[in-house]
Amino acid sequence: MKIAYRCQAAALPHSYDAKSVLASYQARNEKPPEVFRFLYVGRLSIEKGLNDLLDAFLQIRAKRDDVKLDLIGAGPLRDELIARVAKLNLQDTVSFLGAKSMDAIGELFLQSAALVLPSHSEPWGLVVNESLSYGCPVVVSNVCVACRIWSWTGRPATRSRLGMSTPCPRPCC
Repeated sequence: MKIAYRCQAAALPHSYDAKSVLASYQARNEKPPEVFRFLYVGRLSIEKGLNDLLDAFLQIRAKRDDVKLDLIGAGPLRDELIARVAKLNLQDTVSFLGAKSMDAIGELFLQSAALVLPSHSEPWGLVVNESLSYGCPVVVSNVCVACRIWSWTGRPATRSRLGMSTPCPRPCC
């Protein structure tokens, strides 16, 4: 009989302060940003759907020149993704930031228009909870369990064939 299952837990940094996050979020929404930043946080591996993310970002970039994509994390797909970004001529708009502390990621949540999690396989997607706790909207594939939980809670969400997203307070696309 198996009594323990593999699980993960979300943890906010010790310095997380809901009041300061709210104040920062409200202040940034007073004026539109000059650049809309999209953020991916996770392992750079095939099951995370990062090639799909690059394809989608290429379409957005073709319509707008005020968008950027920041990729946080490390993994076996890194070199292939860097080569693909170069092939798509997106070097000036896609950044590979490597691994970051949760405090640094929290700052990036506050600066981003949305977190994007395009996973093909995702047991939970803890980064969704972390992003939302910083007031950063999310665009999540429909295989992410966190997506299903959030949509069941009655929170504002829209669903599409590709996944779910929470409404962005600063629509840019």
